[in-house]
Amino acid sequence: MVLFYAILFLYSMILMQLRTHQNQTVQDLKHHDLGIITYPTGGGKTMVGIADIIREFEKTIPQTVCVVAPRILLACQLSSEYLEHIKNARVLHVHSGKVQHYHTTKTKNIEEWHDIHKNHHKLIFCTYNSLRRIQESNIHVNTYIMDEAHNSVKRSFYEHVKTASERSDRCFFFTATPKTSSVSSKPGMNDVDVYGKIISNVSAPELVNNGYILKPRVVAKYLESANDNVAERDSNHILEILDQENVNKMLIAVKSTRAMMAVLSETSFEEELKKRGYSLMHITSQYGAYIDGKPVNREKFFRTLNTWGKIDSKKFIVMNHSILSEGITISCLDAVCFMRSMDIVSMIQNIGRTLRLHPDDVAGMRNGTVIPGDLSTYLKPEGLVICPVYDKNTNLASRNVQDIVNTVFDRGELAVAEIKK
Repeated sequence: MVLFYAILFLYSMILMQLRTHQNQTVQDLKHHDLGIITYPTGGGKTMVGIADIIREFEKTIPQTVCVVAPRILLACQLSSEYLEHIKNARVLHVHSGKVQHYHTTKTKNIEEWHDIHKNHHKLIFCTYNSLRRIQESNIHVNTYIMDEAHNSVKRSFYEHVKTASERSDRCFFFTATPKTSSVSSKPGMNDVDVYGKIISNVSAPELVNNGYILKPRVVAKYLESANDNVAERDSNHILEILDQENVNKMLIAVKSTRAMMAVLSETSFEEELKKRGYSLMHITSQYGAYIDGKPVNREKFFRTLNTWGKIDSKKFIVMNHSILSEGITISCLDAVCFMRSMDIVSMIQNIGRTLRLHPDDVAGMRNGTVIPGDLSTYLKPEGLVICPVYDKNTNLASRNVQDIVNTVFDRGELAVAEIKK
């Protein structure tokens, strides 16, 4: 049996084809039981977590692993990604979403499930909001993988994150943007007793030069703001950006769900998009997902989004407030447009949606026709970050975005969000 798991581990590693920095981090995790892993968005943190758990599931003693995400949507995506590579574990989801696997938020059910599968490796996916149910069930979790871990410092989550860190054998925090605190009364990821120290930190320039992600280019788009009707103004600005910037696939981070719905219901925005050959996608937690005016379930929404992302000739925009910003995989967007000011975490997360390489460039690197880091050989050499500028506030927001890009992608520094009050 030991030989079987060893062979399974080696086979899985071959299939995953980990990058050099990922392999190093997997080795680093082997020698730690607590700590933080920081990669820029798109750097491959998820694959590191998967590789670490594959190794844990080599053990003959059954292991229980819990992967924690900020949203149900991301928990489901992580489940799909982990289970592409992990075949020797029983699976449980602890959140209120509906999935194909057994799911519950009742502590008694969690405890019973854990006991039923006591002789098997167990893989649990839950949200930070439901993490307390794991603690209340009193099951022993050997390893926690805390994804998008900057969310863990939220006051309503922190107590249960702290408990998880204390009770488990191993606990690791994955994020592109660590959130620290200089206020004694508020938690931060600089609390080494709970979070440990940074185990692995890979810089953005390193990933860009090695051909793993793209570098963003900030475009401050100076626009007229004469229209007193805000919905009309926003509609006109988006259409002008599409006309002038020559982007086929753009993510729009709207000011609010209300502002987005005003554009869609009070202007001719949708008709103007159709004239230009664009499809329209939008998704919110309040109203759900829509493609070209028709409601769809989230599975179809994301399947369509990633299918269209891989078709060069397909033109579309996708509007959301924040549901797509953290961790969600989106194929080959040309640009992101910021219709609102953002904090450091939201900025980096949204920018990261545009930094994935074109599939043909990935294939070209494999066959030698595209040179990693030589942008002149890329079909898609950059991700655009478009900032509409029409007053003092939007001008300041645009400069803030440029400053963050300079910090992370030029100087190679870590983007840290600090709680100061």
